[in-house]
Amino acid sequence: MESWLKESGAVGLDDLELANFQVTGRGVRSLQYYKEVERVLTIPCGVLWTVEHAYADPLLGRALRSAQPPLTVEDTLATHILFVRSRRSGYNGLRSHVTALPKSYSSSIFFTENELEVCAGTSLYTITKQLQRQIEEDYVGLVARIFGQYQDLFPLDKFTIEDYKWALSTVWSRGMDFVLPDGNSIRLLAPFADMLNHSSEVKQCHVYDASSGSLSVLAGKDYKAGDQ
Repeated sequence: MESWLKESGAVGLDDLELANFQVTGRGVRSLQYYKEVERVLTIPCGVLWTVEHAYADPLLGRALRSAQPPLTVEDTLATHILFVRSRRSGYNGLRSHVTALPKSYSSSIFFTENELEVCAGTSLYTITKQLQRQIEEDYVGLVARIFGQYQDLFPLDKFTIEDYKWALSTVWSRGMDFVLPDGNSIRLLAPFADMLNHSSEVKQCHVYDASSGSLSVLAGKDYKAGDQ
């Protein structure tokens, strides 16, 4: 993934590395000193996961444009991720990012019925049940609107409801939202930058440049080499 990002114009990767940390698990380790607000990493527009890029894809775009009503932002991004993951060739750069994503998530939407019943009577139980019903309804809608209409693009054995839940969880946990100067908003996923773990002890450190379409990460505090 890092080689693809460098070739695509990403800046800052030589001073960072992916690492496993005892408390937070996988994250990003600094290889040098950074002063607060110093630019740490920039991911260029062309490699970001966005609705615009999904619609611009020569294969996926036609299916998305045919969907009525149009897919939500979350469903568009989730579908794009699953589409790239399902391809046997091409999309090498994006597929290298998908390969680096977690294979599973601990969200309660993945609980078995028995596991969820342990939580009966709690708000977690109620919210999870509601969310599961909504996901099931949304998935049925996706099958009817695009998955079932374009099975050459969306083989249903690779676009199951479990796959859909995984892709949604990826968007929910790794997506970044920004308000643009014109008042509109954008949600995106940024390869490698999405590996950074968040801390309540530092300010928001992600910056979206609407003119270039790039995503930058700024140091939320002073960091020394070896820090997460």
